[in-house]
Amino acid sequence: MKKEAEFVYREALKAYKKQRWEQARNGFLEVQEILPGHENSEKYLARIDHDIQEAEMKRRAKVDKEVEHQKQRE
Repeated sequence: MKKEAEFVYREALKAYKKQRWEQARNGFLEVQEILPGHENSEKYLARIDHDIQEAEMKRRAKVDKEVEHQKQRE
């Protein structure tokens, strides 16, 4: 079971690093089902919502900046 959990964890971590948030969250949750109390997956689950919000704020700021730049060019 531990090997299975580690495989799923590595896949979830890859998704996390690519900001594939739902895929990552589902993977970390699956790790918890296989191996309850898996420390690293708990750590990522605890912070993933914050990371999603932060990425969204950065995305919105970038879009706002592009819109403002476009307005200045008109």
